[in-house]
Amino acid sequence: MLVNRNLLTKFLPMVKMVFYNYKSLSLNPQNDRALYLAGAIAHFFRQNQKAEKYYQKSLVANPNNLIAIKSLSFYLYDVGRKLEAVSVIKQGLQVQASTQANRRRQVELAVLYMRIDSTVNFTFKEYTN
Repeated sequence: MLVNRNLLTKFLPMVKMVFYNYKSLSLNPQNDRALYLAGAIAHFFRQNQKAEKYYQKSLVANPNNLIAIKSLSFYLYDVGRKLEAVSVIKQGLQVQASTQANRRRQVELAVLYMRIDSTVNFTFKEYTN
């Protein structure tokens, strides 16, 4: 039997990630990061209802999870549910961002908000360490 090594090197890490993420969820079903990742995996495989469910469960477990907020708001925008996306965006903009990555996520949320409603203007405070 001939095995395509390139195929294994590309997809084996993905399969391992999916397996370990679902194993993590079975041990701790309230893990907000694992719930977010399950939503991202479902979104990747175009299982949109599952993705939305996992993103929302992640936000129930941790309402300040900016990566889940960003992913859910972009998902809602993509499927045309813009009013729901705006409410999720507003929730994300209220979170106190403590890292550079979270501040970047909030800027991306603000850009999406301005794409939905062109009358919105934002001013950003300068960040100092």
